[in-house]
Amino acid sequence: MSDAILPKPHIPPGLREAAERGTLVPFIGAGASRLAGCPGWNEFADGMLLQLVEQGKLTHAELAQIKVLPSRVKLSLVRTLADEHRVFIDYKKLFHPSGKPDHAKGQKLYTLLSKLAKTFVTTNYDEWLDTDWATPELADHEVNGLTPPTIPKPRKIFIMFISLSQLA
Repeated sequence: MSDAILPKPHIPPGLREAAERGTLVPFIGAGASRLAGCPGWNEFADGMLLQLVEQGKLTHAELAQIKVLPSRVKLSLVRTLADEHRVFIDYKKLFHPSGKPDHAKGQKLYTLLSKLAKTFVTTNYDEWLDTDWATPELADHEVNGLTPPTIPKPRKIFIMFISLSQLA
């Protein structure tokens, strides 16, 4: 077996059939977000800490001491300090510096994912799955007397933990 990654990998027939039937539910993990330019946990925590420094709730000396801690500890500290000082943390800016998901690789990746399925399960906090990047697919069966292709297939996102919009 070769370790080479094929430009277009072989898709097993069962997987292709599930995608065509609309019954495939992909799990989208952190790797997709990272490819789309989103920060890892450490970068995310450091970005939150910098926002506290910018708002005068943390000094640069304190930041230097805290920066060496594990990301989970840093995230907990930031949340506690932000709540204590009633400070707004702009999570969206950390994931999407321009204010919207506009990373070129991210757009390409999520366009392809949107063509693959309309329902996803994810643990990601970013907003990449909030947009249907592909041209809407149309239903291929009759619904309430209306015939195809007039009914768009519904889009569903199941977030396993919490979404970016819930953090604000």
